[in-house]
Amino acid sequence: MCLITNWKWHKYNCIPGEGSSSPTERPNRNEEEENIHSSTPLYLELYPEGTSNSMSLTKVSQVHNTRSVKHLEDELVKSRKEIFAIQSECDEWKKRANFARERFQSFKEESEQHLSALRNENESISNAEKKAYNVIQSLQLQIAAQENIAEIAEKRRLEEHIQMLESECAMLKKELEEEHKHVQYLTLEYNKSHETTQIAIREVEAIKQELLEEREHVQGVKENLIRDVTIAKSRAIFAEAKLSDLQRKIKLTDYKIVVKTDSLGKPSRACTICRTNEKDMAFGCGHMTCRDCGSKLVKCPICREQITSHIKLFPG
Repeated sequence: MCLITNWKWHKYNCIPGEGSSSPTERPNRNEEEENIHSSTPLYLELYPEGTSNSMSLTKVSQVHNTRSVKHLEDELVKSRKEIFAIQSECDEWKKRANFARERFQSFKEESEQHLSALRNENESISNAEKKAYNVIQSLQLQIAAQENIAEIAEKRRLEEHIQMLESECAMLKKELEEEHKHVQYLTLEYNKSHETTQIAIREVEAIKQELLEEREHVQGVKENLIRDVTIAKSRAIFAEAKLSDLQRKIKLTDYKIVVKTDSLGKPSRACTICRTNEKDMAFGCGHMTCRDCGSKLVKCPICREQITSHIKLFPG
């Protein structure tokens, strides 16, 4: 039987089985504080038969009380040290948190400034591209107008050949059936070319989609913005160079049409493309070439109209 008067200290040190199984187990801190502030410890009063037994019990209880008080004082000192260490660590983490907050704020401001600069550069590049596009459109309109003037002059010259074509109409009517078959063949070829064009259009749309996805990806990646700005600048420089080249070509363009003649001074019947074969094929617009060159053309090389029909000629 245990005779310890302080029951709370006795609970962690003298209960059978607990002391041997977990010697490093510490008492609850709340219970330690209760032990410190407790002024009336719990005593186990026993009433033995003799007075000598009561005296021995009193001595044993005093010894255990002294041990428990010393143990509690040691635990109190350890607890105070732990509290001081925890407070020091808490202050250190507060300093780290303040430093991290200041660093994050600085990084945020720097990122905002960088993004603002990149937006300004992107806007300036977009304006330059729009300006170059407008200039190119204007030049294309000028070129188209000049081509129309050249076409009008060419049509006036072609009116002189109408009489010659009328004399050949009777011969050409005999070939209408054969020409009809040829038109069917050309229709098949046109359908094939149309399918090829559709495939090319789909490929272009796929490329456009890829470009859009790539552009979205580039916008999402800040690290590649500088590279994209450099590429855009180089494209603008290339567009300006191309614009200068187009202006130079416009100035040097000569729209005079050279008419080849034979030894008698009459217009030659040689093909205007290869200059070797004789003209033996006419288009719906009235212009003529050789069969080898005409079968490969989609637009008339003279008036630039779409070729809708081919007429075989038999020059005398």
